[in-house]
Amino acid sequence: MDERVRQAILDVCDTLGVMREFAKQKVAKFSCHSIENDEMEEIYSLCNKIDIILKAVNAECLAFSELYEEMLKLMHQKRLCEISDFFDKKIIALLDAAETEISLYFEHSNKRTIKIKYVDFYPEFNPYDHWLYKVLLKRYNVIFSDTPDYLFFSCFGNSYLMYDCIRIFISNEAVYPNLNLYDYSVTYADFSVTDRLLPNKDAFEELKYKKLADSDEEAESLLKQKKYFCNFVYSNGNGDNYRRVLFEELSKYKTVLSGGSYLNNIGYKVDDICEFQSQFKFSIACENSFYRGYTTEKIINALNAKTIPIYWGNPDACSIINSKAIINCHNYPDIDSVIKEILYLDDNDEAYMRKLQEPILLKEDIIDKYIVEREQFIYNIIDQPYTEAFRRNRGLRGQWYNDFMCYILGYPNEWFSPEKNYFVKRKSIDSAEKTADYEKSFNDFTIINGCLQIESSPINQNDMYILCPYGIGDTLFVASLVKSYKQYSQEKRKVYLLVKDNHKDIPDWFEAINGKIVSTKLVCALNKYCISTQTWQLNNFIYGHFKKNIQGQLTREYHDFCTGNAISLYKKLVFNLPDQCTYERPIIRIGKNNTPYIIDKRTIIFMPYAASCTQMPNVFWEILAEIFTKCGYRVYTNVKDDKEQAIRYTESLSGDLDTTIGLCKNSLAVISLRSGICDALAFTDTMLFIINTSEYYYRMWNVSDIVDREGIINFLYTGIEDMERIVRNILYIFDIPT
Repeated sequence: MDERVRQAILDVCDTLGVMREFAKQKVAKFSCHSIENDEMEEIYSLCNKIDIILKAVNAECLAFSELYEEMLKLMHQKRLCEISDFFDKKIIALLDAAETEISLYFEHSNKRTIKIKYVDFYPEFNPYDHWLYKVLLKRYNVIFSDTPDYLFFSCFGNSYLMYDCIRIFISNEAVYPNLNLYDYSVTYADFSVTDRLLPNKDAFEELKYKKLADSDEEAESLLKQKKYFCNFVYSNGNGDNYRRVLFEELSKYKTVLSGGSYLNNIGYKVDDICEFQSQFKFSIACENSFYRGYTTEKIINALNAKTIPIYWGNPDACSIINSKAIINCHNYPDIDSVIKEILYLDDNDEAYMRKLQEPILLKEDIIDKYIVEREQFIYNIIDQPYTEAFRRNRGLRGQWYNDFMCYILGYPNEWFSPEKNYFVKRKSIDSAEKTADYEKSFNDFTIINGCLQIESSPINQNDMYILCPYGIGDTLFVASLVKSYKQYSQEKRKVYLLVKDNHKDIPDWFEAINGKIVSTKLVCALNKYCISTQTWQLNNFIYGHFKKNIQGQLTREYHDFCTGNAISLYKKLVFNLPDQCTYERPIIRIGKNNTPYIIDKRTIIFMPYAASCTQMPNVFWEILAEIFTKCGYRVYTNVKDDKEQAIRYTESLSGDLDTTIGLCKNSLAVISLRSGICDALAFTDTMLFIINTSEYYYRMWNVSDIVDREGIINFLYTGIEDMERIVRNILYIFDIPT
């Protein structure tokens, strides 16, 4: 018997076992026709589960299929006495026979038996239809278990944290893997981490054709079938702004029909996307976001409909797809150039038909090779000795990080033993105080009659208090909009900011702010209270950041308004201000330099550490430091504590915010990872080199879009290949030969 069938029998038996126990309890009710609706629904639910299993297997399960059909018939007819007999005789006999057969099979099987579990997938996910289950059955006896050896999970939940086994993350979403919490990953993240990560190319398996047309005649026939110009089918309005702009700009030249719920202009939502798209010469096939390695069904759907995709999203997509077969927006400098190419192909039938005859894939066997590579990736995980297959850090710090994430996400701490629950023994990340002290700060405030009251800092109920719970830049942006908030909302009350200890100087830079309350513990406790209770505003209180759900993730509201720059986000989402409102420029008062550091116009300050972005390789900073010191410059590394080390060839520099900004202002230049202090330095005349390690933050949180002045140079670092370019550009500005 086929292994898939045997596994299905095992799963059916588990379900039948539940039904048998249910039947024994309900036989009396069945016999007297007193079954309740909710009980009937429970039986239907169990039958449904069997139905799903049966659809995933072949005809060798005919006996179970007939049994299921007979039961369903009895259910519909409500022949309850016969149902009782059905349970007592047929199901129990079949269950016992199947259990015997399965136990004998596993006892004599030469294949290794593994226990697996799927969690955190989308609700409609069917494990029996997924490629992974088919791959596993080729080599192993697979048992689904609540105590698995191998856990396969996705990005639609966080329950994977509760399983201390080998964790394999599988996702078709634009999500980077957290390899501190996972052992292995199959995602769109396109980078190599030894044997831990496999770039996801699953979407390409659905590609039906090698070419859209195989000959001139077929291309001409296909062109004649095209009734319309271009289509746009999307339901998600939270994607990158690029596709909306492309739709609107292209619509200025010719009508683009939108058949999804987003920007719909045809009066209904199409059911069959492939059939709809097949009527068009072109299809806008943009991803939800700009993300290297992230190619989804959007371009595949268009190709399967034999329409030319206008593609944007993954700049590396054409390492698999032939760029001559599509319109790749990444090959053009701007949207106007893309539109010019589309209109050229629309007016030139010969050029359009040549495109139809281009091979879709760069190499014909590239997908077949990926399928083999994917199988080997999974087998490599499972064929290792079990204890050697773990890759994540399961030591003291790794376990503490796992426990901390469980704590943040609200999972019951009882799952962890007291010996392992390091969270209660560690120091709070924000306050560097013991967690016990941090928890006590919840007792420092109360909400009475819709107003915030603080025990340690008696406050005036007639004033307004704004919480600033995150980074330097966030606090700076909120503070800069207080003046417009007062004017636009006609707020006559005094406004105070609640800030962390290391942000205490920021409120003093703004005339519109009347005062401050400084306490990291209080700010962190209030932040947690606001998120857990979804409280964003009181009579005398405003939450000074973007709203989050109880899991701490930004809500849809943020993504709906994720356009413009950082200031525009705070205007809309924190203060609900119109776009024309301006921000107040900070007056950064810098005292005398009483530090031991020698700072002058031959001094360069490095800021290589940032909590909000990925670190650059140390070699980048060392190359720059060595060159600068050889050219006679003095180079410092800004460090916060002993955990941050000075870059080789540099000296350490540290201080509070005011001191650090003063030192930077008196130096020749600052070279920094994108962090909150860059926002503050942007309002000085310091020469500022900012390195962004995130394409999203490079576009959405670009300092140059907020502060219009000379001397701010932004770089985007996406990988090691960008390092030489950035170094050369920096040295060129300093007029240092490379």
